[in-house]
Amino acid sequence: MFGRKPDFFDLIIFIMTVEETFGIYFPDADAEKIRTPRDLKRYLESRLYQGPGSPCLSQRCFYRLRQALSKVLSTSRDLIRPGTKWKKLLPWWKRRRLWEALGKASGLPLPTTKPQFNLKSLQNSLAASMIYLVIATFCLWNNEAARSSSLIWLLIGIVAILIFSLPILAGTIKPAFENWVEKRHFKTIGSSAVYLASTAACKLKEPGEGWSRKEISGIVDRLIVEVIGVKKFSDESRFFGDLCQG
Repeated sequence: MFGRKPDFFDLIIFIMTVEETFGIYFPDADAEKIRTPRDLKRYLESRLYQGPGSPCLSQRCFYRLRQALSKVLSTSRDLIRPGTKWKKLLPWWKRRRLWEALGKASGLPLPTTKPQFNLKSLQNSLAASMIYLVIATFCLWNNEAARSSSLIWLLIGIVAILIFSLPILAGTIKPAFENWVEKRHFKTIGSSAVYLASTAACKLKEPGEGWSRKEISGIVDRLIVEVIGVKKFSDESRFFGDLCQG
């Protein structure tokens, strides 16, 4: 998944994600004793309130997203299905505003939609703009009527400004929404619900609702796959050595 073997920093991000997922804090002394997925699961079982667990957090997450979407978009819940794509549901010209409103309405930690600067795209766009400008200037300079007309040169200046503005208009500053929505986790509402059920489980729990051993084990396994990027492991695998390099 990473194209490299996960390292210490990936493990730190994993531990922080586990803390956020279950809504607890790991003291450093306790974190140092957790060496395997089994250790982590047993530790969580000792810290969390035990109970039968939730019927299905993914289903609960989908219903919460659907309810929030129907409120934010003022649309019928029947039109919001697990296979509905975000790009189709949220118009691009007001996507960021709707996404922020959805996060507040659902109470879920949705990914950020702040714009991200794409330097490579800017460089390519500027190079193409300069080539176009040079060609247009050369063609007009060889035309005597155009060379003597100040209006033509004014138009050249306006066109040049528009050309240099195209990188931004065309996506040189690319919204983060477009980046993460291409990932399999967030292509559809259903896939988003499954992912958030693992990374924001405590946000989906009802007050006083406990955690079952099976539920804790399943969430930890999914987080190892999603955050660390390791698909093949066992409860006895060592975080340092088997899953991550030191």
